[in-house]
Amino acid sequence: CTRTDVPVCFCEVDGNPSPELEWHLSGRPVTNSSNTFISEERLSSTGLRSSITLHQSLTHTSALECVSKNTHGTARKQLELPLSHLQFT
Repeated sequence: CTRTDVPVCFCEVDGNPSPELEWHLSGRPVTNSSNTFISEERLSSTGLRSSITLHQSLTHTSALECVSKNTHGTARKQLELPLSHLQFT
């Protein structure tokens, strides 16, 4: 994740068959909305890159996870959010 005015995180996955990718924030699936922007770019027939931009306040308990799935299973990667964007409650 990068430290800008808003946090932007990236995830790259590769698998055969090509996986689908989801973002989860604090265990819940995230979709495009006024608070989040998700983009995907196909890198190859088996590779995918996704980015998520979070236009929302986060807490120290906010956990961001990249989840990739295909017919062979599921892989998860937890990402660290830049501390400057967290609100401690």
